Amino acid sequence: MTHLTYSKKDAIRIVTMAAKDYAHLLENQNFLFLYRNRNTHNISFFQTLFTARNFQHLTGIYLINKEGVLVKNHIQFYRKCLQNRLSESEIRFKPDGTTPLKLAALPQIINFINCSKMVAIYHEIRPKLAVDLLTGTTNFCLGFTGDKRGYYMPSSALLEDIRKLSPESHQILAILSKPASGKTPCYQNIRYLAKGVRLEKLLLPPELYSILDLSLKLTSQTGSPPGTQPLTPPRPTQSETPSFSP
Repeated sequence: MTHLTYSKKDAIRIVTMAAKDYAHLLENQNFLFLYRNRNTHNISFFQTLFTARNFQHLTGIYLINKEGVLVKNHIQFYRKCLQNRLSESEIRFKPDGTTPLKLAALPQIINFINCSKMVAIYHEIRPKLAVDLLTGTTNFCLGFTGDKRGYYMPSSALLEDIRKLSPESHQILAILSKPASGKTPCYQNIRYLAKGVRLEKLLLPPELYSILDLSLKLTSQTGSPPGTQPLTPPRPTQSETPSFSP
């Protein structure tokens, strides 16, 4: 692997640009991933949530005060990036050496949908990588960590082949999105469809129909062709907590 080096000035430029892209395209968004389990051949799913608090985890940078003491305020770090107020004297790279790797991958996070062709359950192959599952392809992957609500939060971006981080990977069939708001309980936008996949033909887990808009249309942010047909739901089921189904 090529040795990467960044100055603090470089780091601030990278995280500032990435924060603005994150705020515009990802913050307060839910994404629903549908994939085919290669072992059972059933359709499984998980939901992700991108918040302001998650951004700093992706940078590998600590925020410090004038005394050099760590400031554990992820929102403050994020706001400083958005407002171009982050200075070299108030940042510190992680001592484990992972900051350059995170900075190299960070600009790609806004393209994570286009880079998400596979999903993998992480099995602690790397001692410094603390994630629960990964989405990605052969040259980029995004790691997620589960929370108590059943959502998966972005926690690490890597310029790595996802197949090297898990003994097996599963094909992503579709990615859908919606605003992370109680006012929008159902997924309405199809952001990605694998080639040849038609949602109305998939045998989906019954609990998905309570969180899917049944008149789904492709958005302009996916390269898939327009014209997806409405889904036909099974008999109504009770809404279930968002979950990951391996």
